[in-house]
Parts: sequence; C-alpha cells; structure tokens
Amino acid sequence: MNIMNIAVIVIFILIMLMIDESYSGKRFIKKMPRRILAINTNLSKKSLLQIIGHLCLNKKYTLEFVEPNMVLLSYPMGFFHWSYRFPIYFQEGKIIIGASNWYGFGNILIQKYHKRLFSLLTILIETYE
Repeated sequence: MNIMNIAVIVIFILIMLMIDESYSGKRFIKKMPRRILAINTNLSKKSLLQIIGHLCLNKKYTLEFVEPNMVLLSYPMGFFHWSYRFPIYFQEGKIIIGASNWYGFGNILIQKYHKRLFSLLTILIETYE
C-alpha cells in the first residue's frame, strides 16, 4: 500500500467520524427542531415509552437513543442509509414531536412522515388512555 492509499483511507475515516458526531442526533438534546407538533396526554413517561416501543416493533421506525426527557426515532428513506429524524420530547401533560432532515431537501416528504407519526402516536395514546 502506498502513501496515497493510506492518505485516502485516513481522510475517509475522519470524514465519517465528523458526519457521525454531527448527525448522530445528540444535537436534539440541546436544541428542539423548528418543525414540531404536540399531543396533550396524562400518561406517564413509562407508558409513553411502551407506546413508542410498540410503534418501533410494528412499523419501520428505529429507536436511536433514549434520554431522560426525550427519545429519537428515525424512519429510513431507502437510499444511502439516510433517514428522517423525529425527536420526541416528554413535558408535563404533553409530548412534542419534532422533525428534521439534515441534508436540506425533501421538505414535503418529511412533512408527510411527520404528520403520519403524529397521527399514529395520537391514535395509540387515545386507545391506551
């Protein structure tokens, strides 16, 4: 292996590390996305996590991580392993569902999937209450 191949591999690894850290979803802990929808509910956080787990098991949503006051769901787009990100924040008496795509296009599609997730969670919460 020559020096050029090693340099390309090192640059590729550095780029992948930067992308992973920038777009891992941890940014949603500090900053809520602009696009949000809210559901009023009296359910406990444990019940809401059970509903979200049920949603992930039966639909194509992936649970990225769980923090004390939020979870991050993603929905696959189908190419380049990109996905829509949906942070769900738990606040007293309501949950807030955000939506984000970091690549800058597909706003119409993300609105569609955001409303779909909102509707699914609304139905699941109403049947659970």
